[in-house]
Amino acid sequence: IGVASVAGGVHSASLWWLPSVPILALILCGVRPGIVWAIVSCIAWVAFLVFSVSEVAIRNDISADDQPLIACAAACGIILCASTLTLVFKLGEAIARSELEAARDASDQANRAKGMFLANMSHELRTPMNAIIGMTDLILDSELRADHREYLKVVRGSSESLLVLIDDILDFSKIDSRRLELGQKRFDLRTALADTLMPLESRADSRGLRLSCDIQADVPTLVVGDQARLRQVLVNLVDNAIKFTPQGHIEVVVRSEEKTKDYVCLHFSVSDTGIGIPEDRRRAIFDVFEQADASSTRRFGGTGLGLAIASQLVQMMKGQLQVKSEERRGSTFYFSVVLKLPDDG
Repeated sequence: IGVASVAGGVHSASLWWLPSVPILALILCGVRPGIVWAIVSCIAWVAFLVFSVSEVAIRNDISADDQPLIACAAACGIILCASTLTLVFKLGEAIARSELEAARDASDQANRAKGMFLANMSHELRTPMNAIIGMTDLILDSELRADHREYLKVVRGSSESLLVLIDDILDFSKIDSRRLELGQKRFDLRTALADTLMPLESRADSRGLRLSCDIQADVPTLVVGDQARLRQVLVNLVDNAIKFTPQGHIEVVVRSEEKTKDYVCLHFSVSDTGIGIPEDRRRAIFDVFEQADASSTRRFGGTGLGLAIASQLVQMMKGQLQVKSEERRGSTFYFSVVLKLPDDG
């Protein structure tokens, strides 16, 4: 504007509106309209500069007395047009935002309906599976031919595997639909860990593995929390360690990170000497239906739900499940949970 005016190509007292419009748009309407009007002002400036360089004179037949009034009217008209177009911008943004929120609400409602459907179906499937396992156990306790007994053992094993899958789907659907609530009951942590690891220890022995547990002295004995969900997380981690460790040992370590009068933050770690996890797959294993290797489903079984559920349960207990691993040298899964302390200490 300055160059054009000094060069004599443009003489108008209302040229001040060129920078004023984007400034007003920025202050009143936000960044995007301000940027649009700044670009328009630049284009106008270029146009006036071209007029100046080309020595195109704009004829001015307005008297000196009328020029201020005309300049003011021109400025008001420009600002009115700019405001109108800016309001159109804002209205379009509001409509798009409203449509986006409606689509998000519909998606959330569909996800909740899906979660409730999965939870109900999983519950309905669980009931007949328990009956199948129970009846199979009763038949196995009776006199049977050797081949019939083997067949029924296969039936029982397959039924138990299917029941585990159904339980995983039920837990995941409850978490996904926000219907899972953590219990708050007092329990003996050391006894709970011993009861949790005892059946897993026999399974590790059958595979030639050593399973050990180290509970440090500063860990309190009595705590308040959801014993069943804590057990579920540990069983999943230790079970995976047994599954993916051909030889060596598995170690569970529990230590106290922080302790107050009312709460204690406990750190759990499960280390193994197994096959390890590639670096590019360490994040994906916590996603739903994911495993470190697609062939793992065929070699070791499983659906990939276990770690996803364990991760979300740990988050509900105010912690985060993480992993350190090196291929062919083992993995360490670790997490911290916050548990209450009983009033009587």
